[in-house]
Amino acid sequence: QCDFGGGCTDGKTRTAGLTARMAVTEREFDEDKKTKFRIGCASAAGVALNKVTIARVRSVLLQRRLLNTGIEVDVELQVPASTTAEELSSSLSEENLNKEMVKQGLPPVASVRLPTETAPLTTPDPTAPNENPSDTPDIQVTSPPPSPASALRLKHITVALALLLTVWVNIRQF
Repeated sequence: QCDFGGGCTDGKTRTAGLTARMAVTEREFDEDKKTKFRIGCASAAGVALNKVTIARVRSVLLQRRLLNTGIEVDVELQVPASTTAEELSSSLSEENLNKEMVKQGLPPVASVRLPTETAPLTTPDPTAPNENPSDTPDIQVTSPPPSPASALRLKHITVALALLLTVWVNIRQF
């Protein structure tokens, strides 16, 4: 049986991935911080620490300002096969990850690209006839709702643009 807290005991897992950005340098992101980061991800996802692997760490610009660099961390998680994308998106949200990062004494993540599944893909045979089109599942692409922080940023940007437009119109009247 799969136990969300301790992983799967029967080997029924799948790999999910996420990418997180943090305001630390690669040099600062030492082995201790990597372990704490993995603990935070494992805790947020509800899996054992040995089910979390840091696949890659690279330097990135966090914003368009000079000297505002950080890292982007690609993480692979072994999760129970029964875990849905919605459950992963919810448990690995920026808000939940940040709660866990703070518990570990790490800076908050600046952004999270939520789980992408890595699974073997099968390519259908294009020459094979589809005998029963009703057996073809409908494909729905959904994205998780924006985090409250993203919605707040969008609101601030909208207010700033409205203010700039008002100032520009007033200047043009003179």
